Amino acid sequence: MMTFDEAYIEVEKSSHETAFNRGECEALWNLLGGLAPYSKVVEIGVEFGRSTTIIGIMANVRLFDFTAVDNWSGEYGQQAREHVNNLLITELGLPIKLKSMDSALAAKQYPHQGIDLLHIDGDHEYESVKADIGAWTPKVKKGGFICFDDYGHDSLPGVYRACEELMTDDKYDFEGRYGDKLGVYRKK
Repeated sequence: MMTFDEAYIEVEKSSHETAFNRGECEALWNLLGGLAPYSKVVEIGVEFGRSTTIIGIMANVRLFDFTAVDNWSGEYGQQAREHVNNLLITELGLPIKLKSMDSALAAKQYPHQGIDLLHIDGDHEYESVKADIGAWTPKVKKGGFICFDDYGHDSLPGVYRACEELMTDDKYDFEGRYGDKLGVYRKK
């Protein structure tokens, strides 16, 4: 099996570290390593694929059912999508079901309940994060993880605000913040 350091070399081919830093990657790697083989993993927001690389490499080893969703509508959307297809799918051959669509539509079409790990890293505006939480967290199984990129990041307050409002103590346990900006919750 590939080590984290070896996996991180592949992550570095995606984009600059500020997008998803080494500490976040390692925390996500460790969470994924604790999941059972054949777990269901969903990522909302791919862009250039830093976190997608970590998940995809672990999915390849642990035989995860991995779906990644992005509408690639931003300024670098087409370039990012081509990069992900070229590096992660063609070069690395990672088992990723890429869905090029809006997160809400993808949630309606997603056929499974019982997601083991959900990584939300889509649009970081408050209303969008709320919508992702509402659309996807009901599909996470009891004991499953919900991760948020840019949690507590000063320039993106919508993520933290939505989590504080919706990831309540009666439904979720806060597991911690890793790599300065990866917030991790666990469904009760």
